[in-house]
Order: sequence, then C-alpha cells, then structure tokens
Amino acid sequence: MNEEKLKNLLLHQEDYDLEFKTAANAYNEMELVDYCAAISNEGDGYLLLGVANDGRIVGTKAFSTDWNKLAHKINSQLLIRVMAYEVICPEGRVLAFKIPKHFPGVPVHAASKSKYKYPIRDGESLVEMSTETLKVIYAETIPDWSAAIAEGVAFTDLSQQALRRYRSEWAKHAHKPEREQVNLQKMLLDLRLMKGEQITNAALLLFGKESVLSNHIPDAEIVFEWRNKRQDIAFADRRNFRSGFIAIQDELWNTVNARNTIFRYQSGFTQREIPGFDEDSIREAIVNAFTHRDYTVRGRSILIKACPDMFEIENPGMLMPGVTLDNILDETVWRNRLLAESLEKAHLMERSSQGVDKIYSNTISSGKGIPLYALKLDPAVTLSIPAVLLDQGFVGFLERISQKTEHGLSVKEIIELESIRQRPRKSNELQFKERFLDMGIIERVGSKGRGSSYILAHQYYVHTGDTGKHTRLSGLSREVKVEIILKHLDENGSVTNAELQAAMPDMDMTEINTLLRSMGKEGKITHVGSRRYGHWVVGREKTGQLNLLDID
Repeated sequence: MNEEKLKNLLLHQEDYDLEFKTAANAYNEMELVDYCAAISNEGDGYLLLGVANDGRIVGTKAFSTDWNKLAHKINSQLLIRVMAYEVICPEGRVLAFKIPKHFPGVPVHAASKSKYKYPIRDGESLVEMSTETLKVIYAETIPDWSAAIAEGVAFTDLSQQALRRYRSEWAKHAHKPEREQVNLQKMLLDLRLMKGEQITNAALLLFGKESVLSNHIPDAEIVFEWRNKRQDIAFADRRNFRSGFIAIQDELWNTVNARNTIFRYQSGFTQREIPGFDEDSIREAIVNAFTHRDYTVRGRSILIKACPDMFEIENPGMLMPGVTLDNILDETVWRNRLLAESLEKAHLMERSSQGVDKIYSNTISSGKGIPLYALKLDPAVTLSIPAVLLDQGFVGFLERISQKTEHGLSVKEIIELESIRQRPRKSNELQFKERFLDMGIIERVGSKGRGSSYILAHQYYVHTGDTGKHTRLSGLSREVKVEIILKHLDENGSVTNAELQAAMPDMDMTEINTLLRSMGKEGKITHVGSRRYGHWVVGREKTGQLNLLDID
C-alpha cells in the first residue's frame, strides 16, 4: 500500500469494513488481533492506526520497531492472511492492515486470551457475535464439490478393475452377494456417482485412470516422503500416487508398512507384537485426508511425511464450519459428502467420527502417546501419529482396566488417562475424575482443595517397575513428614517455613503452613518471633508465641 492508496481509503467514512484508530503512542496487540477478527467476520476491510475518527492522519508510534512481524503474529492466531503496511506520509506514520473475509462457513476466533470468542463490530466497539449471526456464517453455502460433474470425463476413463473391486466390497458390506452381478454403470448411477452419461468428481477420484486424473485434477495426487530421521530436511525416498483411490489404497499402506518397526511387548507369559505404524490407524488417517481435503485449493497435494518415530499427513484446506481442534472427536461435517458416502457404503471409511476415535484409541493403547491435530496457515490440517512404543507398563495397565470393565473405556477416557500418565493433573483438568476414583485407577496426592492433584494408581507403577516414581509423586505420608520436622528440630533447634519447603519440594507453601499449624495445635511445636521473620521450635513456649492462625 502506498500514500495514494491510503488517502483514497480516507475519503470514506468508518464502516464495518473500515476502522480508524488514533493510537498516537501505542496500541494493545490483543485488541489489534480482535479487531482484525471482527472485520474478517463482517467481510474484508482495513484497520488503520494513526488516523483520527474524522479521517485525518495524526501519525502513530505503535509497533515502531516490530511492525513487520505483526502480520505473522496475527495470521498465526487467526489463521487468515492479514497484510500489514507502514505508510509514511507528510502528516505522519500510518500502519495499515488489510484483512480478508473469513473462509466460507468458518467464523474467525479471537485472540487466545481475549474476552471474546467470535468478535464482531457494533459501532465503535467490539461485541460477542450473536447466535443468529454465527448460524448465518455456519449456513454459508459450501457446494459439494465431489458431486459436481467432471467435465469431459467418460465412463471409459474409469478403471474397470477398480470398479469391480469396489462393487465386491459394496456387496460384501451390505451382505447382498447379488450385487456382484450388477452392471458397473448401473452401480454408479444407483450411487449417484454418475448423472446420466456424466461422471462426477467423486467417481473420478475413486476410479479414475492415472492419465485422466492427472489431466483433470492434477492436485489429487498423494505424495509419500520418507526421512530416516524426523529432523532431516532432505527425504530419503519420495513417491507420487496419481491413480484413483481404490487402486492405490493398498499400495499406499504397503509403502508405509515396508518401513514398519515391530516392538515386542511381554504380557504375562505371552509376548505380543506392537507395530510402529498400526494398519487401521494409518489407513484411517489416509482415507480421512482423501475424503476431507479441499480440492479447490490449487497447487497443493496430500503430503505424507513419515520417519521411524512419526507418521504425519498434511491435508490441504481448513476444518469445516463448527469443527475445531477441541471438538474434532465429537463433530462430523462432510466437505465432500458424496465421496464420503461412497466410501462408507463399501466400508472403506468409518461412519461419523469413529475413524478419528480409532486412531486415538489405538495409538494411546499401544503406549505411543497422543496423536496431534494442528492447523497451518497455508491452509492445511495436519495429523501426527507417534510410532514408538514409549511405555509398555501403560499398555498392560489399560488392558487390565478393560478386562475388568464391562463396557471398556471410551476414547476420551483413554485420552484423559494418558494425560495423567504424562504428568499429575489438577481436579479442574479432569472430566472423568469421579469415575476413575471409583474404579481405583487414579489417586489424589497433596492436600485437599486447590493444592491437590491426581496421578495414576499404584498398580500402574507396579506394571512399569518404577514404584519409586509413585512414591516421589504421591509424596511422603503426614506421619513421616512430622517425624522429619521433629528430627530436624531436635538436631538444629529451629526451622523456618522456607527451610522446610526446600527440604520437601513436593509440598507448596500452603501445604507446609497447614502442616505446621496442625502440629502447633497438637502441642508438638510453636512459633517464635514475628510472622515474617519468626521460626518454629519444639513444644509450647509462653513468650513470643503468636496465634497460629496468624501465621502465613
């Protein structure tokens, strides 16, 4: 943006697509992000810093040293491509932000610590988007691209072998063997994959010959890259898969499986094998990417990046309206509905979000950790699935829980147990705390109330062979702590709260204060001196004694 473009903008009054801010000396970065989100939720527009409400340039010193980094910060938070410009005019310096409209059906979320979720403008102020407005955005039309006609493609451009294989799976899944004899064109018509003599994009993606698919939807390829180490920049092997998905699905899995690692896990007297790349999870991740990708994004393909300890698949496009990283296990919205329905009818894809559930459940239950979804600005969605057995004890722990539980554990319960395995969790971080306590698979450590946290039960640490870690996490019993304090007093004569915290790092100051007060009430110790600089000694003393409730 140059001075001429800026002054053309200033000919217009402030509106939902144009916001002026004086910001003479500074401007709050979170408010900047929120205003960009609000303008994007209304449509595209501009935010100008250094401009008075009447359109006069007054100049701004805001972000004078790092303005060129702002666009990246904003984009990383909002996942829209905001452009930042510094325009130096005779009247003063102006920072201009060009803000695009939100993606169809996807409202823009506010800054991470904002008081808004989806901000929108109301005159000079920001307000929370109303439910009605949110519904309007969610309802924005996103045509089913997969149901559109692939112009210039005929039935003869489809692989007959792929069609026959699909027909066999279609018949098998429906338990209707007579479907094996259905005419292939009639099958496509019945499944709405053909409309008259015309072929849909879904049919081309599923059954297209390599040459035809490459000409009509060149970005539909799936690229596989193998790296010997995750941090390697250069790949050791790269393959491109350009035929219809029915023809390449097994070849894709075989390419991944050829580099698989097998971990041997001892369960009682039985030894079982845990593959680094679990077939069900990998196939589900690939078919989900194939189905949910945005085929209108040009110049990008589905990219698989694998290495010995990780399988990552990158899928062009944004999450669908109403789906976030927080609710991805609960919400199911099809971008390419016809394509998804066609895969479901041949049992090549799980219904609803069961496929994602399977990925999470299989990976965590195999002791590899939690899969991770992430969003990229490109735009793209990535799924990373760990491929190394990290904790054999946790595998056995979950197996024994499932054996004793009539209905087993839900995927969300498994995820929560894995989060507890990684580190102790506070009460407000746990959804299934009461159920887990009733089952005896977690236990509380620390004092009651806000100071308490939860770890896996002692049984888990027995499986891992590390009961010492359980002792460290659960801490010493009260009786042992009392004995330690009394022994210290016997040897040294006195002790301060700070000295005890250094000696017992598993306890915070609140817990230490509570313990010392209770020992004082029992007559074991007393406090001498001022509240701030005093110390504790053995027994009761008549002089210098403070009210124990006053000790902080």
